[in-house]
Amino acid sequence: MKATRYAGIANALRDRIRKGDYPAGCALPSQKELASRFGTTVMTVRQALSVLQQEGLLRASHGVGTFVASGGEKGRDLRLRGLADSIRGARGRILTRIVAREYAVADPRVLAMLGPRARRCCCLTRVRMAGAEPVIFQRSYLPARLAPVVQALTDADSLYERLNSVCGGVVQGREIVLPAALGKKEAAYLSEPAGAPALLSLRASFDLSSAVVLYDEAWIRGRRALLTIRQAGGLTVSSYSIPESEQQDPAAFLLSNSFWEDDQ
Repeated sequence: MKATRYAGIANALRDRIRKGDYPAGCALPSQKELASRFGTTVMTVRQALSVLQQEGLLRASHGVGTFVASGGEKGRDLRLRGLADSIRGARGRILTRIVAREYAVADPRVLAMLGPRARRCCCLTRVRMAGAEPVIFQRSYLPARLAPVVQALTDADSLYERLNSVCGGVVQGREIVLPAALGKKEAAYLSEPAGAPALLSLRASFDLSSAVVLYDEAWIRGRRALLTIRQAGGLTVSSYSIPESEQQDPAAFLLSNSFWEDDQ
C-alpha cells in the first residue's frame, strides 16, 4: 500500500532533519517552494508540516516561517512503538513469529473497536519469543483497507513502523492491562496449560485524525513478563520487562538499581 501523499512528504522531511540537512534552528523553504519541489499542493505540504510539528521536530512562527526545533531529532516524537519495542533493555530482546494472517474477520466485538463503518477487518497473529521460549501471544486487528500491510509484514518488521509510514503517524495509544486465564488456543502457543494465569493487554492505537488503526489483544505469560511502572515527581513511565529466570522473585526487583536503569 502506498503512503498518503502528505505522509510521504513528512517522511522525506523527517529524514532530512535527522541527517542534518536541515539543522536545528534552520528555516525550511516556504510552503509554496516545498509544494513545487514535491510536485503537490500547498495544502498537502501544510498537512505534512503539521505532522512534524506535532512530533516536535518543527515549530512555526506566524508570518515568519517554519523552523527546525532546537535539538532536531531529539524533539518530541509522538509516534508510538509496538509491544515488542516497549520491552526494556537487553532482558527484553525478543523475536517475533507470525503464525496466522486473516483478511475477512467479522467478529462484532472487534469491529466495534475499529469504528462504526467497519464490516470486515484483518487479523495478524504473532508469538513473541524470548530465545526459544514463547512469552507473548498477540492478535492485532486492523481495518480492511490496511490488508496490504498485513500481507507484506515479515517476522523482522515492526508493525508500528509500517503503520507510521502508511497512516502518516500513529500518535496515541490507550492500553488496559488486566489479569486473565489462558484459553485453550492461547495456552497451546505459550506452552502452558489451559486456564493458566496471564496478563491480558488490550490496546487501541489512533492516527492523527483520531481514527483507530490498530486494536491489539496480547496474552502475556504469568511471571515471564512483568508490567513495570516507575514514578518520579509527576512523571510516570510504564514498560514491560522479561526477567532472566522464571524463578526470580519479582519483589526483589524493586530495590535493584540495575533492573530500573533502562528507564533513567
